[in-house]
Amino acid sequence: MGAETDSASSVVGPGRETEPKPILLVESVFQSAVLMGRIFRELNLLDQLAISMDCETALVRLRQPGVTKPRLILLDSRMPRMSAASFLEVVKSDSRLCMIPIVVLSHSDGTEGVSRYYELGAAGYMVHDGEYADILDKMRALCNYWMLSRSPIVY
Repeated sequence: MGAETDSASSVVGPGRETEPKPILLVESVFQSAVLMGRIFRELNLLDQLAISMDCETALVRLRQPGVTKPRLILLDSRMPRMSAASFLEVVKSDSRLCMIPIVVLSHSDGTEGVSRYYELGAAGYMVHDGEYADILDKMRALCNYWMLSRSPIVY
């Protein structure tokens, strides 16, 4: 491949907005978090990615004063202790966090679950098969969209 490019331009293409847009991944399975790290490295966005291994840790991170808030949260649907649905409820009820878009990642496309997440304020629900190529394609599309999307929040 050619010379190294800055992280956002390799995803969204040249001439597009390239301001940093941090992404928080909330993923409890270590192997899945490692896989997502590899995917974000391939997308040249690894420096934008932060990972929390459970919802409670993610909430602590989101509420820390002085810490840059993510522009996007990727939330695994299967979380221990605090469920993904509970996490969504808490974040969307907090005036300091409620505008952060949350995309739920799942292995299942059960209609009832999808509807519930949208009712709770999810910005999206993405089903993947757990395979690298499938997740890479979906994360590339998702990151293209969110890197181009304007945020209503001043961080």
